[in-house]
Amino acid sequence: MRQLYLAMLICAYMLINLDVLAMDWRGITPLHSTRTDVERILGVKTSGKAFDEFIIDGDKVSLLFSTTRCEETKLRAFNVPLGTVIMVTVSPKQSTPVSSLDLDMSKFKLVYTDSEGELSYENNEDGLYITVISGQVRAFTYGAASKDRDLICQGKN
Repeated sequence: MRQLYLAMLICAYMLINLDVLAMDWRGITPLHSTRTDVERILGVKTSGKAFDEFIIDGDKVSLLFSTTRCEETKLRAFNVPLGTVIMVTVSPKQSTPVSSLDLDMSKFKLVYTDSEGELSYENNEDGLYITVISGQVRAFTYGAASKDRDLICQGKN
């Protein structure tokens, strides 16, 4: 059930956000870093599947990898080699007020979500999305920067 829910969230995210999310996290850059890079940088062994989760320095780190080629899917996909990182989501263990982040918040668009008390700060240019609940950061999502828009499979928008 958890995997179905996660798959639905990922699909919804990819279908709703026509702007591509590439700011890197610890040297892992969406649409450019590979599964091998993740294993080397984080010192972990990945499962070889589309989704992996690890606890790194107390934070939950979720990684989505490419598992299909453009011609093999009707869903929105990216023209990258199999095993390429598509998205990294970091859910911090420590609660952090969004107001304490050392980021230029003028680069972010504030988006209200369907969940009560939840907001999303979106920076499509750099590929960073921040999920906030009641003023506290719940997750940082790193995806492809707008400069990587050409990697979207043709006809999948």
